Amino acid sequence: MIDALEKEMKIILSTTNGAGLADEFFLERITQYIRGLITIRDGTSVEFLNLLEELLKRNESFFRINLELEKVYLTFITILKFISLPYLDLKEVNDLIQKNLINGLEIDDFDLFERINAFFIIQPYYKENEVKDSFLKSLKSNLEMLGKEDLTDQKGNTFKNNVKGWLIIFQEFLGQNFGDVSKEVEFLNTNSNVKKLDIDQKIKLKHLLRIYDFLQFTEPLQNLQQREETHVLPKSLKPLYEKKEENKETFIKPQAALIFLANQALKEKYQNYQSSEMFVSMINRKEALKKDSTDFLNLKAPFYHALNTKDAPSVIAILLLLGENGYLKKFFSNDKRYIDFFESYLKRSAETTANGRPLSADDFIKDPVNKVYIGSFIKLMLEKRLGLTKDEAAIVGTELATRVYALGQEKEYQDLAYGDEGSGVFVWNF
Repeated sequence: MIDALEKEMKIILSTTNGAGLADEFFLERITQYIRGLITIRDGTSVEFLNLLEELLKRNESFFRINLELEKVYLTFITILKFISLPYLDLKEVNDLIQKNLINGLEIDDFDLFERINAFFIIQPYYKENEVKDSFLKSLKSNLEMLGKEDLTDQKGNTFKNNVKGWLIIFQEFLGQNFGDVSKEVEFLNTNSNVKKLDIDQKIKLKHLLRIYDFLQFTEPLQNLQQREETHVLPKSLKPLYEKKEENKETFIKPQAALIFLANQALKEKYQNYQSSEMFVSMINRKEALKKDSTDFLNLKAPFYHALNTKDAPSVIAILLLLGENGYLKKFFSNDKRYIDFFESYLKRSAETTANGRPLSADDFIKDPVNKVYIGSFIKLMLEKRLGLTKDEAAIVGTELATRVYALGQEKEYQDLAYGDEGSGVFVWNF
């Protein structure tokens, strides 16, 4: 359907002028094609967007006396810009976030957060903070209205019920609980301003806060999820993508097997993991550990205590801290408790790698920090000791690999686990 429509659209958008632009059948075909583009992530929408913009310029005098029809076409263009968001330049994306964010949240069956995240995937890693800051500035100055009544904060101050006002109210509610998922849920369920919204407005607010949380509080290594080329760039954009800037390295496709958010099955599994009580507890525990420790080698006692007491959130928090700070190998190297336990375990069990190869205690002693053994130990602890499901354990492994990759160190652990886009399953890779 889309292929046939694409050929048709290229012809009629290049040739249709004047009164033909108001034809109901013509407008319906455009609407139908745009709906199909929502699920296409290969940049096809960029070409269609360019054709529509050229059509408006070509018929400028016609639209000057048909203003209502012009609004229809401008709406088409806005929707296409959101669909094409990963491929737009920074100025265009900031313009969308500042002036049309609510419109983007109103598009049926469209995940705006996913497209914003995809924009980061395509950017060179060294531009991430700059891009994030510019997005936040645009978001915080957005004056689009959400709801019908002014907002009131905890001190009785009033604000306009626009995006800017909602973010001020939300930030005040959060206080110092940065990135606390449970506080976001509490805000949506208990805040007096939220209670005045209808169900559709609440859904928009929920998505708005998700985007804000991602930009404001998510650590850079989480923003770097899946710097794989999940988006196939249009030929016209590839020179931009590959262009060198100053003396910095160009974007290199990583070997780390990261989270394929474009795959619906993987996306749902990861979202379920993120909404779990264990994940929320892990985030809180991780923040506390970061404040209490500057030398991550000092986390050995808390790590083994957490294993002994089956405290999964603390174990995961420590593993992620080690990965994102380049301490994974240092932590387990010459670690008597790890080496003694795993050597003994391998001698008395028929343990295999995740790929089915037998593990040898003799080989382990020669290289205990080899990815195969570190990965096998972590997998064993998550599944057998802490009781995580195979899916949950592999998601944790993927998250750990993501953080190791983001730092750019300990390259042997960068593909510890990954999301298999073909099967929709998270798997270990050793």
